[in-house]
Amino acid sequence: MIVSDFLEIVRSGIDKHGIATEVFDSKASASCGVVLTYTALQKWDFVTFLSHAELWLRDQNGKQIGYAEYHLTGGGGFDFSKWASTESKMNPVIDQLLAGYGLVK
Repeated sequence: MIVSDFLEIVRSGIDKHGIATEVFDSKASASCGVVLTYTALQKWDFVTFLSHAELWLRDQNGKQIGYAEYHLTGGGGFDFSKWASTESKMNPVIDQLLAGYGLVK
């Protein structure tokens, strides 16, 4: 299942660090200095919710230069925070990934 708001939330979080983004469906343009790839997984418990996400930053040579992860322990279980918004889950992850790359507005 697709986490429908994930890409826009990640782009917005990166923008808060003053970094411009561009989306590619396949291989990124050679002019890109850094490429972000991601995985986002969701589960269902009456409604869908983000359960796991990973973000990887790689330089032009493909070398990993950053990594951050969100993981909902135990898949959520009785933890009501599992239903928190994707944005509230991902903003701290993006801030961790981009620590030192600009001030958050």
